[in-house]
Amino acid sequence: MKKIEYTPGKTLIDLYCHNKFDKIMDEVEKSMLVMESLFYTVIGKEEQLKIDDMAAAILYIFSQQDFSIPNEHAGRFISMNHLIANFFACSSYRTTDGLLRSIINQENNLVKILGLYSCRNEFLLDSDTLFKLNPKLATLWWRGYPISVAGTTSQLLADNLERHYSIDFNKLQLADARVTPAYFDCSYLDMNVERPLKEVLNKQSRQFLPEYKYSSALRKNGIAIVTGRWNKTSAVYKSSFPQIEALTKKYKLTLIHLGASTKEIDTSIFRKVIVIGDTSKGLSLKPLRDLDCQMAYFPDIGMSDESVAMSNIKLAPIMVCGYGHPSSTFGSLVDYFIGGQDTEILTTKNYSEKLVLVPGLGAHPVFPNQPRNRQPKDKLIINCCWTSTKINYQMLCNLKKIVEQVPAEIHLFSSWTVGRYNSMFPFVQDLSKMFGDEFIIYPERPYTEYLHLLEAGDVTLDSYPFGGYNTVVDSFFMGVPVVTIEGDKFYNRASSALLRRVGLKELITCSQKEYIARTVLLLQNPEYLKMVREKLVNVDDLKAKLCDTGEEAYFVKAIDFIMQNHGKIKDQTGPFTIKKT
Repeated sequence: MKKIEYTPGKTLIDLYCHNKFDKIMDEVEKSMLVMESLFYTVIGKEEQLKIDDMAAAILYIFSQQDFSIPNEHAGRFISMNHLIANFFACSSYRTTDGLLRSIINQENNLVKILGLYSCRNEFLLDSDTLFKLNPKLATLWWRGYPISVAGTTSQLLADNLERHYSIDFNKLQLADARVTPAYFDCSYLDMNVERPLKEVLNKQSRQFLPEYKYSSALRKNGIAIVTGRWNKTSAVYKSSFPQIEALTKKYKLTLIHLGASTKEIDTSIFRKVIVIGDTSKGLSLKPLRDLDCQMAYFPDIGMSDESVAMSNIKLAPIMVCGYGHPSSTFGSLVDYFIGGQDTEILTTKNYSEKLVLVPGLGAHPVFPNQPRNRQPKDKLIINCCWTSTKINYQMLCNLKKIVEQVPAEIHLFSSWTVGRYNSMFPFVQDLSKMFGDEFIIYPERPYTEYLHLLEAGDVTLDSYPFGGYNTVVDSFFMGVPVVTIEGDKFYNRASSALLRRVGLKELITCSQKEYIARTVLLLQNPEYLKMVREKLVNVDDLKAKLCDTGEEAYFVKAIDFIMQNHGKIKDQTGPFTIKKT
């Protein structure tokens, strides 16, 4: 475990006594960056004393009327809001509530407030007032406010996030093109805010992007694949690779890799690779000067600032996206979205792009290749393959009601995101309040180990409103049934489509209440659970039903259709349907 090296409180007090406010902020920022690199589930006595010592000094200094944050530190301090929140969550003070109450009536207190006011505070401020005082600084605060928490693990966090996303998004005034994680996280909220928020973020971000003019000499069979997730462990890669590989029989593919690191990228199917590297000092499009593709295809948009930026630059005459991250951009320059007839409802409300529907799921999982080895155990286990953005208080309450009726151990496969910015400690504390010690968190495991851990579960509970896809396939492969809630978007309908394919539609529910009841029924009735598991294990050629379906050929047909008909259909709304052959 990395040793904590926080600035001693005495050092900060001495700096304050000598009016060295700039040095104070240097030390605070340095210590917050230490916080960012840590990953604690428990905090020992020595570490706690160091954290509390510095926290006490910050509380004292920041409460003083004469202490002001130098202008050159204002933006950095506000941008560290999430780190400051988790620093205090790891301290014995837990929040900055008392400090906020003490400075609320001070003069020139806005920067202090915006750096200290987070999703973890019980003390509430009117965000309208913050935006009226300084809309650009308030936007910087608003953008970072939710990211201190790994999901909403308490009623307080759920209420604060609902309040946070209830503003008029037209008040936002971006200072640059960075829009994640707000752009990404809003897809996971059951609040109908995704469209209006993304529309504002797309529109405002475009003013900061460089101009680009694609070549007049384009390769008609050239397609650029734009992503920063083209490695074999990525969920984007797993659900997209067979489709993209199928294109190589007819098209020449160029990979536009987003991100500085090219480690582990699979370049095997591309004729050329273009790297859009470090964008911390601005997005440079010079590497694209030789791009000669008729179409740009995005397997995912929203998982990085670069992907959102590129979707708002006309890289090619035709722009298309799909299910790698299964959500509409709602207002980018992307023209088409390729979806599945088995997973979409026939409506245009879920997309700003023209929807092109192909037979089947519209995505193509990579099937695991791992032997089963289920061992006897003496307790019931519930799998929850929920990354941090999928964890919400409603689903945790559902889980609580289930284990109150059927005692079971919860195995939470939460990925590395649950501990970023050192949010793991308060995350564990919140779960402990709900479930005692009857849960195990697996933040990150090698894929084969994860599959073996998954196999130990009796049932896997799908998340909602943003459900699983690859995790459902993983559970099926390891012989574990999945209970899901079916919604009206791909990301909460994919698991239902997969359950229908394996003959387990009885595990599809339509409400939170039914979801709880169906899970309890499974776990309370060993014979019923055994029958369901055997039905899944005995599915005739599970791989053929889920993966070897030939549906990637329909994806190619959709690309062909768009390529050949773009001139005629570009002003139509759709949806357009590719017929099954």
